[in-house]
Amino acid sequence: MRFIVILYLLMSIQSAHAIFGTSEFPSDPISVFELGVSQLERKNFKKAVKTFDHFLSKHSNHDLFPKAKVKYGDALYGNEKYLKALRVYERSHLESPHSEDGAHTLFRMGQCNLRFISKDKGQKHIPYAIAAFERFLTLYPENEKVEQAKRNILAVKKVEAEYQIEVGNYYFRHKDYCAAFNHFEKVLKMKDYGTYKSVDTYIAKCQAKETCLDELAVCEFDLREVNSRMK
Repeated sequence: MRFIVILYLLMSIQSAHAIFGTSEFPSDPISVFELGVSQLERKNFKKAVKTFDHFLSKHSNHDLFPKAKVKYGDALYGNEKYLKALRVYERSHLESPHSEDGAHTLFRMGQCNLRFISKDKGQKHIPYAIAAFERFLTLYPENEKVEQAKRNILAVKKVEAEYQIEVGNYYFRHKDYCAAFNHFEKVLKMKDYGTYKSVDTYIAKCQAKETCLDELAVCEFDLREVNSRMK
């Protein structure tokens, strides 16, 4: 009798494995995908990362693979793994720029870069964030996130302007007027983005210094062109 019970249990376990798979994930790829989507909706990002990672590793030939890759990026983003998410979004967008997820991946590329931008974190992500959002505006002008993309560009430009002014002031205090002028001029070129008109004052201070005029000549700055832009 004991033998029959054990045999029955073994057969039950084998049947369960056949239906649900040998791991914590279902064997059916659609069920795995739906599990990951459910985890995303519940904001259980850590589990969603594992689920979509499993899908991508086990079902690379499935029709849902491209969409699962995007969801994997979303799970990483939700889990604050912004650099990893950025790489996933970049690959997804490069492979399928005109897919239904094209706008989403491009916008998220900008957002991921935005997460690394501040006066204290450095400036290397600024051009990538701006490029992503500007391309988003060009390719998807009717998208519901257009206004947010515009606001993000302004926010990035503001950070860049603040950084350039801070560095320009540093050089000005140390009487390196040529370097100071160079940084202030970068801000001047961003006036179309509504940043810091006060930079005109800083440039005027540089122009008021005899040493500045000499160094500007050495650096081949055209002061007349700058003055015309300031008017």
